[in-house]
This record gives sequence, C-alpha cells and structure tokens, in this order.
Amino acid sequence: MEDLEGALALEPEHLSCYELTFEEGTALTKDRARGRVEGQDQDSCAAMYHATIARLESRGFAPYEVSAFAKPNEECRHNLVYWTGGDWIGVGAGAGSSIGNTKFLNIKNPSAYAAAARAGDAADPATREEADARTRLAEVLMMGLRLTGGSRSTSFARAAVSTRSRRTPRRSTRCAATAFSQSTADGSWRPSAGATSATSSPRASSPIVRIRAMPEPFADRLAAAIQQKGSPCCVGLDPRLDWLPSELTARARLRPTPVAVADVVIEFHRRILARIAPIVPAIKPQLAFFEQLGSAGIAAYEDLVVRAHELGLLVIADAKRGDIGPTADAYARVLGWCCVPRRGPLAPAADALTIQPYFGTDGVEPFLEACARTGGGLFVLVRTSNPSSSELQSLRCGEHTLAEEAARLVDRWGSSFVGKSGWSSVGAVVGATHKKELAGLRAAMPRTPFLLPGYGAQGARPTTSSTSSTRAAAAASSSPPAR
Repeated sequence: MEDLEGALALEPEHLSCYELTFEEGTALTKDRARGRVEGQDQDSCAAMYHATIARLESRGFAPYEVSAFAKPNEECRHNLVYWTGGDWIGVGAGAGSSIGNTKFLNIKNPSAYAAAARAGDAADPATREEADARTRLAEVLMMGLRLTGGSRSTSFARAAVSTRSRRTPRRSTRCAATAFSQSTADGSWRPSAGATSATSSPRASSPIVRIRAMPEPFADRLAAAIQQKGSPCCVGLDPRLDWLPSELTARARLRPTPVAVADVVIEFHRRILARIAPIVPAIKPQLAFFEQLGSAGIAAYEDLVVRAHELGLLVIADAKRGDIGPTADAYARVLGWCCVPRRGPLAPAADALTIQPYFGTDGVEPFLEACARTGGGLFVLVRTSNPSSSELQSLRCGEHTLAEEAARLVDRWGSSFVGKSGWSSVGAVVGATHKKELAGLRAAMPRTPFLLPGYGAQGARPTTSSTSSTRAAAAASSSPPAR
C-alpha cells in the first residue's frame, strides 16, 4: 500500500495495479528462492486488492477493468478498444494488429521492419492468424469478464457480423452468451451458475453481458415500489457538509478538499440507504451538491446510484435540466441505459430526472425521446415550493395561471407514456406548500405522478397534500438529518 500512496502523491488520472506472479527463470522467482522477497497467500492478495479498490475510490478513481482505475472520462481508450473486440493497428517492430477476424504481428527486426514499412507492408506473413466464429465470440466474452461493465451487446454484434461470412450460425452469439450468462427479469445478462467475474470490485455486480431489453416503464416501477413499501415518501439527499453528522465530518472540516468532503458524503449516504431502503421507494439526490465537488463528487453520486439500485431504491436525479437540441439530448443522457460510455461501458444512471419546461415542447422532446428509449421517467417543474415562485408561476395567461398552462402541457406530453398502472412516466413537480392549488392541478393532470417538495422542512404535512391523490405521488424531504 506504500507504493500505492506514492503513486497517488503524483496526482495521476489513471492507474493500473497488477499482482506479480512468480515465473520460472525470472529475477523475482530467484529472489524468492534466496529469501529476499516473500510470496503472499491468496487471501492476503484478495485483501490487498479490496484495499486498493477502496483507497482509489476514495480518491475519485473508479475500477473499469480488473486492474485499471481511472478518474471520470480518463479511461484508456486504446485498451477499451482491445477489451471490447474492436480493431486496432500496431505501429513499430513486432507490434500486433487485429482487423476483423485477422490478427498479425509486424516484422520483429527493426531494420527489416523499417524497410518493409517504406515498401508499404510491414506485416510478418508467418504470424497471420484467422479466427473462427467460436474463437472470435469467446474472445469477446472473456475480455468482457475483465470489465466491470461486462461485454457490450455491440461487441457481440460486431463479432457476429465479422464472422457471418464464414457461415456462422445466427445462434452462435446466443449460445456463447448462454454459456456464461443468464437472462434476468430486468433484461440484463448475469453470470450463470459457476461463472465468476474477474473483478471483486463492489461495482462488479453490474451485468457481465449487457444485453438490454426494454425495461418496465418508470411509472409502473414507481407504483409497484410505493405499493411494496406501503409509503409514497421520497427521501431528498442534499449533501451539505454543515448538515452531516459531526462524527463523520471532523477530518473533512480540518481540510475540506473536494475529495475529503466526497469521502464523507459517500459514507453518510451508505449509512442512510441501509436505514431507509426497507421503508421508502425512492431517493432524490440533488446533483448540484455533487457537482460542486468536481470529479470526486461525481464519483460519490455514481456510488450512491449503484448502491441505491442494489437495495431496490429508485433514483430521481434532481437536476432541473432544460435546453434545446443536442444540449437537451446530452442532459437527457442522465436517464436509464442511454448514458454516455464512461466507465465500463455504462455509467450508473438515474431512473428519472427533474427538468424545467420553460423552453416549451422543443426543449422537452429530447427528454421524452430518452424516456421512450430507456423506460425512464421525468418530473417537470409545474408549481415549485419556493416563496418567490408566484412571481412567474401565478401570472395569468388568459383564464389560467402559468402553472396551470404548464400542467396542461405536462398532461399532453405524458399521454403517450401511461403504463399498466394507469400512471404516466412524465410526472410533475408540485410544491406541497401550495395546498389551495393541489386539487386544481390534480384535475389538470389526472394521470401524472406528483413529486411534492416542501414536505418536512418547509412545513407541508400529510394532511396538506391529502387532496392530491398521493397514491402515486412522491413526497420529497430535504430536511437536515438529526444530529
């Protein structure tokens, strides 16, 4: 671990950590025979591996491969191409290349390589290999076992296309996948009995082979979770250092760096999730509190999402995003399985996202398209709980207020997303503090789940929101925790 601390002191963005093995004829093996170095048993090696993961995660690194750790967006692209079955060309004497089913090495002699390169072909024909369908698909599977996110379905598709000219049966991909994994209710593929992942990372619970079916709509998942837990409450998580328990924050207060604060946030949320998971259906992390901590905060947010899903909690990312065109599409990637490849191949993603409707339909359509692709949900700001919200939201637009017009739009936008539960995956943010308006807004949005901020710290109580038909409403509370 001293070597690891020395490496971290250099402030790298990527680290590869390997366990050395004793091979006959090597200097390391000879030193062991002379008593200069001591081998470790498997339990000790496993303990060091887990300690390495924990230490690197505390510094904002994420394990994306069995031996590779990176800060957000700093994964090694060259290695990811190799691990996911892509094509690459090696440059230099003896370098290897892989194009489609063909693998080859360059000429090893530097002078001969240089001469051949000038002539236009530096490959050594004696090293050329053609992989058959079984070998190609097996390589994709085995490489996927190295990754915390597993093998992408696109990797299988690429392998199937490259082998089809060799009369590969279409069932080859299915049979190869079945040997290593089994389909589950959520559409993922997990290891079959006896299969073992190559990594012991906490994030290794991600599917080994990510072949996604269309997930159940968010509205149906929310309604089922509320019924199962017997509560519509959603716990708001606003991780402010001054709101967290003093026994956790003492060290961070002495040196409040983003990494130190993020460490406290991770520990606090792990404790909170364990307490609330049996009794509430969802959490609502406020992204701004994570984003202010930079990459360490994003890592803390992703840790929260992963652990919440492991405990069966839905995650509503409170980001209040809004824009048009490609920017809105990028914001929408917070949802579900359409998230941008960053770790793995897929980063943890929220089940639903809060957005604002001020751009109109142009600004909302990219988010609706994301919901259609992923089964995710939205909560659109309609009537917020802050005191000055009336300055705009209570303005009259003909016979209705601006909030009431927004409600009509939300009902229209959500009409195509009504699930078996009778509720739409397009919800509305309606402040529980506006008790006189709740009944009217419910009438305008009869199929819309309500996210009710203001419950708790801002004074709203269960009796206040009783007229809103809370059967599929989520009451969000961002009260500071009791010390």
